[in-house]
Amino acid sequence: MNYVIAVIIGIIVAFVIAAIQKSSLTSVTMQHAAADYVKKGSVKFRIQTERFLYRKVEKTEKQQK
Repeated sequence: MNYVIAVIIGIIVAFVIAAIQKSSLTSVTMQHAAADYVKKGSVKFRIQTERFLYRKVEKTEKQQK
């Protein structure tokens, strides 16, 4: 019985410590665009196009009513 109580106390202490550490990580918020992560003037691209290597198109016929 003493082992069960010790495990429960250990889980509670671990949860409290993890909650305290998690609360200190709220300084960063989710950004919706990649441009939000880049400082202005730090990245410059010479070519402004994208090149796709593979293209897969699947066509299925729509059923008629």
